[in-house]
Amino acid sequence: MNHHSVSWESSASLQDCRRVLEQIYENRYFTNHGPLAQRLESRLEELLGVGNVIAVGNESLALLIALAGFQVSGDVVVPAFCGQAAVETCAWLKLPVRQCDVDPLTHQPSLDSLRRVIDKQVAAVCLVETWGNRCDPAILQWLGEQGIAVVIQALDSFASRSEEGHVCQSPHVVTVFGLGPERIVSSLQGGLIATSDDALGEVFRNIRSSYGTRQKVDVIATCNGRFSEFQAGVGLRSLSRLLDTLVRNQAVAEIYQAKLGDVKGLSLYGFPGTVAPNHQCCPVIVSGDFSVTRNELVRRLTERGFPVHVVKPSCGTFPLTDRLQRELMLLPVARDSYENSEQSQRIATQVADAIIELA
Repeated sequence: MNHHSVSWESSASLQDCRRVLEQIYENRYFTNHGPLAQRLESRLEELLGVGNVIAVGNESLALLIALAGFQVSGDVVVPAFCGQAAVETCAWLKLPVRQCDVDPLTHQPSLDSLRRVIDKQVAAVCLVETWGNRCDPAILQWLGEQGIAVVIQALDSFASRSEEGHVCQSPHVVTVFGLGPERIVSSLQGGLIATSDDALGEVFRNIRSSYGTRQKVDVIATCNGRFSEFQAGVGLRSLSRLLDTLVRNQAVAEIYQAKLGDVKGLSLYGFPGTVAPNHQCCPVIVSGDFSVTRNELVRRLTERGFPVHVVKPSCGTFPLTDRLQRELMLLPVARDSYENSEQSQRIATQVADAIIELA
């Protein structure tokens, strides 16, 4: 589950925090789905073009409520690559997990890899939209034809757009977005559940808590998943900067592409399923043709003070998953939505130049 330590200075300006607190005191409403939480959900529903957005306390709760709301009783298929959160959530819900490998271009499950593990005992699939790249709609359609529920773990995908839009509108598909400190829109902590199914949306609201429901429905359990007014206020202010953040991220991505796109042994991620990616993540594959290994490159860049990262260990052993685990690293884009474009571009240029020097 999520255990992030959040610094206000790095995730939200103190000035914004003061303004949010002033608004909360003026409203005299601190929690239990107050006016700020209602306003954030309404704006997100309009922006995403979906009938139901349910804000909850953190990303892990959003994933848990989404799976619980489907009342899954069979096995759940989870990708081995970047599927740790889903595996842990299924363990909490006592749901059996099957794992599958991923596609080398998308870093997500392919239709072939899913077909190899799905049978009549499978009730749901949790797809992970790695790096903000949207899922293949052909996979979603095929899963719907099999009567399989789909939870898309889209923690990095907010504002990334596929040809179908920002959210899949199929009633068997639920999308979970992240509002953690490192996301493109942040409420310091938080998660979103988006669905076009009004009945399912009401189930999610009732599982979240008794507050913020549109009508009471029977659910298998409730949890303290409330989204505070402070989280909502910070989220609204972060959302107001979204267009500027997208422009900044695009500028950083263009720097990396221009400088590193032709470097032997490096392969920048291409976002094959997305018309307009948010570029909040910048993955690169460091193959055996590069002058040093991925681990050595990360070590040297880290020694110079550059915040490059590798993904957490995978939860299964598969050929393509293992390869990505060895070769992939994430280049810095920005610390948070407050970092200005000039600073982000300067850091990206320095990182790219350091990699070229080591090539």
